[in-house]
Amino acid sequence: MPHKNGRPFMGTGKVVGLAIAGAALVMCVCGAIGIGAVVHAADAAKAEVSPSAGDEAAEALCRDGLTLPQLRGSADAVNAFSVKLFTLLAAAEPSNLVLSPYSLESVLLMAAYGARGETRREMLDALALSPPHPVRYDASAHAAFARLTRILAAIPDQFSVSNLAAHDRRLVPPPEYVAGLRDLYRAEILPKDFSDSAGAASEINAWAAEGTRGGIRHIVSPGDITADTRLMLLNAVVFAGEWADAFPPENTREGDFAAADGAVAVKYMSHLTPLTVLRIRGAAPAGEAGGGKRLASLAALPFRGGEWEMLLFATESVADFLAELTPETLCAWLSEYDAARGRGEVLPIQVELPKFAFSGEAKDLIPALKRMGMARAFDAGGADFSGLSGGDGPLALSLIRHKARIEVDEAGARAAAVSVAAVSKSLVERFSLRRPFVFMVRHVSTGAVVMLGRVARPVEE
Repeated sequence: MPHKNGRPFMGTGKVVGLAIAGAALVMCVCGAIGIGAVVHAADAAKAEVSPSAGDEAAEALCRDGLTLPQLRGSADAVNAFSVKLFTLLAAAEPSNLVLSPYSLESVLLMAAYGARGETRREMLDALALSPPHPVRYDASAHAAFARLTRILAAIPDQFSVSNLAAHDRRLVPPPEYVAGLRDLYRAEILPKDFSDSAGAASEINAWAAEGTRGGIRHIVSPGDITADTRLMLLNAVVFAGEWADAFPPENTREGDFAAADGAVAVKYMSHLTPLTVLRIRGAAPAGEAGGGKRLASLAALPFRGGEWEMLLFATESVADFLAELTPETLCAWLSEYDAARGRGEVLPIQVELPKFAFSGEAKDLIPALKRMGMARAFDAGGADFSGLSGGDGPLALSLIRHKARIEVDEAGARAAAVSVAAVSKSLVERFSLRRPFVFMVRHVSTGAVVMLGRVARPVEE
């Protein structure tokens, strides 16, 4: 079941940022959640696993037979998937955007655990887990992701993770699939009566609300659970961080934020704090030496405890920034930032960050995942999930939905996300005329159309 020792989502801990007075802002919570932009979890696995992660995590890493390159590779895979998904969605959606690719990767990996053949290969390619990536798809890949999750969730009050596999009673998953979800993903396995779609949806939404401490209360509707649905895989994550150096509420003032459609009056939090700020430049034009134009300024605001930080990119142009944001450039920027911080390049900085709180719309991510190369998993005639079907016939992914929320204020940041993947029985594709349509009567050998019409409202006279 979801962690119950966390605080409620609304009304506690919130977030703050870098000196931005109207510039476009891209942010991410560093560690693993990937809310707002991308994940940067490699710091959670430095050297022999950072002592702050706890001796138990380090000992468990050795017991699992995992290597640090495998653990870091798992973090790198999450980062790569996060950047690719974020840039794809952000380019098509100029409004506020919040998501946790880490949460989405969790449910897709649970599904991939039962995938076989080309279906598995495509899923792993999209998740950056196929060669030449550092983590290969085998038992160690799942073990590395599981260990990464346990290190990140070592302090449940800051970051908690819950997984659920709700299956219809008609599906009997193979014991090895159930064991993998329980052992690696600590998933709760629940048999459900999906014929009662309203009841099943209500229970799943209640689970999501509990898993996000009330942050997200609705992720599926009764119509999402059909007679063909066999398995619903869910992940819920919550991040709650208090600033190491909180913003004094008395410093908060109104100011203008330069939104794309004009100035917007917002409340800016402000304080003076020691920070490292990195000026990021784009690639130099072909044939020219030196760096290109300035893309953004980067600063990291630490949360209390030192396990997490928020990266803030004050961009010159979001479009230009996204055009150069790749897994490789992000890695280079963060390495450069960490090196500067390690050299002690810290100055007193007047930080200004607008307060904000919003929820992203529940997103159907199937189109985006197909564009990332994951197509076969959704193909009713070509998907291979025989590792979880239990002899129930061919199955395919029929729903991928994601919803997230973020709150930022003087005290800290709170964020939550839920991802759901539905696996359904693969039947013959339906050709359903349930809205106005056009018909024609054609002579086959000559091709002559002798009659045609439109049905706007079917009637029988």
